[in-house]
Amino acid sequence: MFYQLTYRSRATQEISTEDIIDILRKSQSNNADKEITGCLVFNEGYFVQLLEGEKGDVQERFNVIEVDKRHDTIDILSEGESLERQFEDWTMAYLKLPDEAENKLENQVKSDLKALKEAPENPNFTSKVFWYNVHTLLDEKGFYRKE
Repeated sequence: MFYQLTYRSRATQEISTEDIIDILRKSQSNNADKEITGCLVFNEGYFVQLLEGEKGDVQERFNVIEVDKRHDTIDILSEGESLERQFEDWTMAYLKLPDEAENKLENQVKSDLKALKEAPENPNFTSKVFWYNVHTLLDEKGFYRKE
């Protein structure tokens, strides 16, 4: 069994591209040491992340993430167990749409992520919550925007 945790947070206004690269490098190194896998998505000032591995290791990693000053408004969206990993080969996958993405590319990414979210290979609740939130983040309305 693998433990999975999905959370969403808001980046601080001071966050830079260098900060995100630093987050990824450290995550990939630290996660590999503890056999934690996952995916981090950043768009429009928000992060959505799924972490998976041994329960104690994932909770310990999340405790470090939670006190990181580069984001706030941290909400655990779901946590639970799964028979298999969602991101088996990725110590930390990462997706960020370019600020000025071409509509065709952006729509294709959104379509692909929606298909992944709904794929039958993702039956557990935590991964469905992750993909639902990724889709919401990439949707034109995003998180917390008025219609």
